[in-house]
Amino acid sequence: MLKGVAVVRWTGRGRFEDLVSSVRSVLRAEGVRAGVSTVGESVMVEGANPARVCEALERLPGVAWLAVGASSGTVEGLASGAARLSSKYLAKGGRFAVRAESKGGPKPSDLVWAATSAILDEVKGARVDEDAPSVVFRLALDGDRGVAAVELA
Repeated sequence: MLKGVAVVRWTGRGRFEDLVSSVRSVLRAEGVRAGVSTVGESVMVEGANPARVCEALERLPGVAWLAVGASSGTVEGLASGAARLSSKYLAKGGRFAVRAESKGGPKPSDLVWAATSAILDEVKGARVDEDAPSVVFRLALDGDRGVAAVELA
């Protein structure tokens, strides 16, 4: 089962725990009720409108990028989530890149391959472009927790 989520990626500056705490504080101040957890070095926010979460967090220090997507604990589920996102965010013939991280499971390259294959099957004429993609898909898998998302900012 795929659930909508927002993903916040850490820049690597400062302490990751401070970013997680700041995310919780900002969401609480904005009146957004959501579950906050971590997947690798990303913060996953579930149970709230992902676009609203990204809007609330867009100026938070320590954020490298924001994304919206779906959570799943399997490579197949993440590939399926990437395909669903591509049908919404990637135009026919569009250029895209897939970036992935994985801890305690399959290699990041396995995630990239599965998502790329699913996206190419979903969107006619789409092509991989690592240098100048119009859309960047982000995947993270940490044990049985994972997310497939499309980068917004």
